[in-house]
Amino acid sequence: MGAPATPSRIVIGAMIIKHMKKLSDEEVIEDIRENPYYQYFLGFEDFQYRTVFVPSLFVEIRKRLGIERIQKINELFLSKIDAQDDEYDPPEPGNSVSRNRNL
Repeated sequence: MGAPATPSRIVIGAMIIKHMKKLSDEEVIEDIRENPYYQYFLGFEDFQYRTVFVPSLFVEIRKRLGIERIQKINELFLSKIDAQDDEYDPPEPGNSVSRNRNL
């Protein structure tokens, strides 16, 4: 019997972090180990001091899915990120609080 499977939420979340931050397999795993915000994003309730998984997991996923599927997933991630960036309209400086003088 082998090691238990890593939950898909963790794997997909790690892939999102990896591509958004443009990190190597090793770098994303180290960043996840050090960053409580990343760990929360991946679904952990408590801070994990140990490495969540090994870099070879990314290699195994790439082998299973193949280059075409990986590229399609990357395109979907990037299109969603671009769409969210287009929707975000930050407030102008000095206008972050609305002032209704009729109150």
